[in-house]
Amino acid sequence: MPLRFPALLLALISAAAAQNWPSFRGPAASGVADNQNLPVKWDAAHGTQIQWSTALPGLAHSSPIVWGDAIFVTTAVSTGRPDASFKRGLYGEGDASDDVSPQQWKLICLDRKSGKILWDRTAYEGVPKEKRHMKATYANSTPATDGKVVVAFFGSQGLYAYDLTGKPLWKRDLGKLNVGAYDLPEYEWGTASCRSFMGIRSSCSAINRKARSWKRSTARRARPFGKPSATNCRRGARPLSIR
Repeated sequence: MPLRFPALLLALISAAAAQNWPSFRGPAASGVADNQNLPVKWDAAHGTQIQWSTALPGLAHSSPIVWGDAIFVTTAVSTGRPDASFKRGLYGEGDASDDVSPQQWKLICLDRKSGKILWDRTAYEGVPKEKRHMKATYANSTPATDGKVVVAFFGSQGLYAYDLTGKPLWKRDLGKLNVGAYDLPEYEWGTASCRSFMGIRSSCSAINRKARSWKRSTARRARPFGKPSATNCRRGARPLSIR
């Protein structure tokens, strides 16, 4: 099942080109882009106020990020179930999806002006190490960049870093993450698209984006559901944290 970015989203990205959007909700996770002169009307069916639309493979709830003329987005492509999908709508069920088919976890870069795919990298391929919620995907977490390195987090499948040309820089196996409900761990809901905490305490992994050194703190019943974000430290290091 191909994933297609909503044309509305691409219209907003095109209009907001003057400001980089390096991670989920943009600079400082504020969700604000000032002075962008955004369109107030658009029509995807007729192409009104839509600069371009590009079809992408797989399923993803992650948001695109923008740096200069490059758009980065993640996706998970099932190689065993081409009809794989998720359950839409408002409901209270908490079951995990029955889709445990082999996947390709990808980071894709598109040209902001034309929508052309500039490069496509498969970070990991195999059977998922954890399940996903029935309304989720295997690519929920939004990537992050500082303009030099792009980092994609794929839950138990690991953390992957590339430069802006698509060259692999490093990868990190964080082990199998506990992504279920604290009282029903078999639910295995998967990771989320934004910072979120469940359980008594959170777990945090801090990884220096250049040296690839890392340290991780864990706590009882920790449930990591988040995305990577970059943080400045007093001594000048720039680690990535996953919450």
